[in-house]
Amino acid sequence: QKLKNDKTMEEWWNACQRYEFEKEKKTDLSYGMFLASAISGDKFENTHSMWNSFGNYYKKYRAGTLERTSVKRQCVREFVSIEKKLCEYLDARTRKHQRHKLGVTRVVLREE
Repeated sequence: QKLKNDKTMEEWWNACQRYEFEKEKKTDLSYGMFLASAISGDKFENTHSMWNSFGNYYKKYRAGTLERTSVKRQCVREFVSIEKKLCEYLDARTRKHQRHKLGVTRVVLREE
C-alpha cells in the first residue's frame, strides 16, 4: 500500500499548537491521548506511526523550524528573505491599486 501524505505543514503546525495548549492544562497528556481525542482533528489517527510523525513535527515546531505553509513536503528554501520581500512588494502594489487605481495587481502580473 502506498503511503499517503495528506496533511499540509499548516495542519501539522496547528496540531502542534493545539497540543501545546492542551499540555499546559493537562501535564500528563501523551501524543497518543492527544491524537485519540477529538481536539487533534479528524485527519490525525491514533497509530504508532502517527505518534512518531507527530513527535518529529512537534520537535520542529518547538525548535521554530516548522513553517506554517500550505505545502505537504517541507523543503529547504534558499531565498526566504527574497520571497518575503517580493510578497510585501506585491501586497503593497495591490493595496495601491485598490486605493488609488494605480499600479498593477497580482492578476495582471500572473497573466504576463
